[in-house]
Amino acid sequence: TAATLYERWDGDPRQLLERPAIDTESQPAGSFDAPTIERAITNHDFPGLSGRKIRRLWLRLMHGEIQPLTRIETIAIPVDFYIVEITNRLSGGQTAFDPSDRDHQQTLRQFWQLVCQRNDLVPVQLYKPLWLLHKGWDDGGRTYLAAQLEELRAD
Repeated sequence: TAATLYERWDGDPRQLLERPAIDTESQPAGSFDAPTIERAITNHDFPGLSGRKIRRLWLRLMHGEIQPLTRIETIAIPVDFYIVEITNRLSGGQTAFDPSDRDHQQTLRQFWQLVCQRNDLVPVQLYKPLWLLHKGWDDGGRTYLAAQLEELRAD
């Protein structure tokens, strides 16, 4: 990953964000564009960033900490064990998605994409709160969610 950044983008991830299409001299239409940057990471030698989960989380980090990226809302939520399990828990036992089943993962990616579209949320940014909710589910997460839902219903 470091070698690819060094050789193609002067060792600077900000250059990758600004010029994901390295074969153009000027700022292309893909400048600071999340899907274009995602393709650049996928098409070049980025072993540390090219995995489905880490690539999306890295884009979220770049968007939030380095430079706002256009079309970040098109980057899907990384569906892993935690997202599958919290989705099962949030369903109140009505679903039993398997964390290792790729079809189930794809179904949940589409599900969370729709939830986000309908609520003006960014899927990749939803990962962290869902992960935290899963992590704390037995230590108050479930109680917290119930209280929040009760408060929303009262409004």
